[in-house]
Amino acid sequence: MRSMRVLFFALIAAATPPAGATPPQDALENALPRAWSGDFRWRGSPAGPPQRYAIEFTCIERRADGKVEATGPAEVTTGQVNRIEVRAVIDPVSRAVEMFEILTPATGPGFTTDGSHRGALDADLGRMRLEWTQNGSGAKGDLVLTAAPGMPGRLGRDPAPPPCRPPGA
Repeated sequence: MRSMRVLFFALIAAATPPAGATPPQDALENALPRAWSGDFRWRGSPAGPPQRYAIEFTCIERRADGKVEATGPAEVTTGQVNRIEVRAVIDPVSRAVEMFEILTPATGPGFTTDGSHRGALDADLGRMRLEWTQNGSGAKGDLVLTAAPGMPGRLGRDPAPPPCRPPGA
């Protein structure tokens, strides 16, 4: 009887993940905040007002390679409001992030999207620290985003988010 108890507790101990263990990959896609806001500043530019970002991930899903992809609308205020789409790819283990900006018909003239933001998502999922590198010139800037759970949804767009993938895709 004693050996059965020892075996039982040994099995429970083996099945329990250690503290600080990496959560399952789907934990990130379920826990990642949908609303984010923050500031962007170009490096080497004269001090001035930052570009204000507001992002809403309307679709968060795991890709076949195990990474999590989050997409949705964003507004970048640079004196005028530029509406873009963003696509962030996040490694659930390292929390490395690469985020791309995509032009839309509502993007203002002169707004740059030829590059990507690279950085990391904090362990508590509350902040992203990203470095923008422009493809053509190599110009760099820093974007710090903070989860913004109180931000109103859909950034003034259609209240119903589109499906993550079109039917049949």
